[in-house]
Amino acid sequence: MNRVPREGEEPGDRELIRRAQAGSAEALSELVLRYQARVVAWAAGVVRSADDARDVAQEVFLRVFRSLPGYRGESEFSTWIWRITFNLSLNWRERVLGRFVPLGEAAEAALPDPGPSPEELLATARRAEAVRAAVLRLPAHFQVVIVLHYFRGLGYEQVAAALRLPVNTVKTHLSRAKARLRRELARAE
Repeated sequence: MNRVPREGEEPGDRELIRRAQAGSAEALSELVLRYQARVVAWAAGVVRSADDARDVAQEVFLRVFRSLPGYRGESEFSTWIWRITFNLSLNWRERVLGRFVPLGEAAEAALPDPGPSPEELLATARRAEAVRAAVLRLPAHFQVVIVLHYFRGLGYEQVAAALRLPVNTVKTHLSRAKARLRRELARAE
């Protein structure tokens, strides 16, 4: 029987989690690949630096690795990993920026923006899920170039080599895929 994934759950997450809990390094690796871009984006929203967000993401996946045996699936995996990311990002900020000491109104006004609120983070996560859902509705040849270029971070030449396509074809597919995504997302709003 094909079970329909719950909202916020990637298709196949449950099976990957079960296999990872049983010790499958391959399943754990696939979970990391599925969530890596999101974890970095979530962390960047709190720590405000792409380099630091990648460092936090490494900590997140170490924590996931250590905690996965205790994950019982009471919440979606994406919610669980988001919570770990958010907590570790806040811990990182505290370690790097030091403990909060009230400075007075004038000094506080001069401080940089502390980052997005939990509501803004949730809105960002919802937008990311809307984009992910829209990407899944694209034809397969558009999906694959979007995923490889934007989610896996491959350049045009790398995508072309991986798909055995000319670079200009990859650029055309990306351009057309982005246009379709814009239309899809505009319709969804």
